[in-house]
Amino acid sequence: MNAASNDSQAARRPGGLLAAEIDESLVPIIEAILQRHRAVTLDTITDILQDEEPLHDDWDQAAEDMIEDQWQKSERKKSSDHVGTRRTNDDPLRELWRVCVRFFRQAPPILLSSYNRLQFVPKRNRSILSYHLFTNEGCKAISDLVVHTVWQQDHRPFVHTLIYAANCRVGGRTNFRWLPFPDAPCPVLRSLSATLQSFDDDELPKTIHKLHIDARNAAIEEREEPSVFSDLMYGIGESTTVEKFPSKHELDLLRHNIIPFRITDVECIQKTIDAFAYSDERVSYSVKAVADAFRLLKRDEVPTRDQLRELDARACKQMLRIVARPGIHDREQPASRSGPSTGDTERVASRSRSPPPSPDISDAIIRSRHRSHSDRDSPPTSPQRSVRPRRGQATSSAQVARYSTSSRSTEISHRRSQRDPSTLMEQLASAGPGSIQHERDRAPHVGAQDRFIEELKSSVESQKTEIQNLSKRLTETDGKVERHESLIRSLQEENRVFKQQLTRYVTGTESDSPSQHSEA
Repeated sequence: MNAASNDSQAARRPGGLLAAEIDESLVPIIEAILQRHRAVTLDTITDILQDEEPLHDDWDQAAEDMIEDQWQKSERKKSSDHVGTRRTNDDPLRELWRVCVRFFRQAPPILLSSYNRLQFVPKRNRSILSYHLFTNEGCKAISDLVVHTVWQQDHRPFVHTLIYAANCRVGGRTNFRWLPFPDAPCPVLRSLSATLQSFDDDELPKTIHKLHIDARNAAIEEREEPSVFSDLMYGIGESTTVEKFPSKHELDLLRHNIIPFRITDVECIQKTIDAFAYSDERVSYSVKAVADAFRLLKRDEVPTRDQLRELDARACKQMLRIVARPGIHDREQPASRSGPSTGDTERVASRSRSPPPSPDISDAIIRSRHRSHSDRDSPPTSPQRSVRPRRGQATSSAQVARYSTSSRSTEISHRRSQRDPSTLMEQLASAGPGSIQHERDRAPHVGAQDRFIEELKSSVESQKTEIQNLSKRLTETDGKVERHESLIRSLQEENRVFKQQLTRYVTGTESDSPSQHSEA
């Protein structure tokens, strides 16, 4: 508990929160995560970037010179030169670096880049700096989402969920040859991946969200259970406002198989998680509740403001090396492997298996004005699925929820808490950032690590109560048996007396009979 304890010494962090303002049930969960994922050092970041050794055996000085020349001429390098010079405006980017390298073991310039089919697009048409380094608001929203426990400190589900949200917003009809959650043990997502692999055209026959709904319906008919990520994706797709007319810049990105994501996509994921937090024990906590707890309990020093520019440049150049690696364009799936690994093949696969576009493509097409449109896509078919029972209840045919997408009212199919259930759309409408007071008012959730212990304790207590009740019933039964035995003995004694009386009576009658006969 050393690092976590040191992290939580201050009663109030600078510009932060009081310890009393966070959900107490989160504290042991966050402290356990901080123990497993220690604060990073510069050596840790070097291990993550893996840029001190050649990417593969054929890498030579000529290849390195080519990368350096490409970097020096890129627009991304011009943005990187501003890093570390903006004083407090660099702090949100620095925090984004800290959470990404500590909990995802990924550098933001690689994690949120065209290599993973992603490109940040600010709300308004701004300088190219905002596209490369994000906005302060964007950095904070992404940082808060990264630390949420639903990802289990794995960057892959985070990336896939962000791609899905952004893809739904821009129409979801482009065939990126992208498979959502390819390694997830989820029947719905496996079916969706198989369906997507069967399409060769550049445009999908249905939106990605409608194809997902079809896969959910098929799985539910087979009595198979969708995963939490399928449920989250469904909620995201239902609450996304589809832009039928994306901006020219976004269309340019889409033509290069890059999915533009905005802060609104991040906020859509956040609102969906917040809605699930109040009704699904697999999510349990709102984004703000978890982010506040991390802000209070963790203390990171690296990277400092002075280190940030060099690290940003190193990460960008390493991404250029990975993209230039021979054979990389034969790969098919982004963000499909976990974390960096020692081998150069695994190292590349840890970022992507799909043909990633060059970062210069993003530089070339970040120039058109952002245009927003609020029209929705046509509503998908309404599926049915069974609702997971509350703990202690049996599943029955009556536990069925219907998704009414035409009225945009959706009932989430997942384990319910003991609160009254409400529809997903109502939850999404009411779920804000999730104040601390709201977190206190809601029924307390037991954290993922403590839940099993609590269930065991509850089971032991229940068994003890049953044993006590059984012992009491046995004692009562013993008393009844003793009373019955006493009654039986009394009856037996009375029966013995009656037999004696009957015998004397019968004997006396029989002895009198001869004399009576002789006198006659």
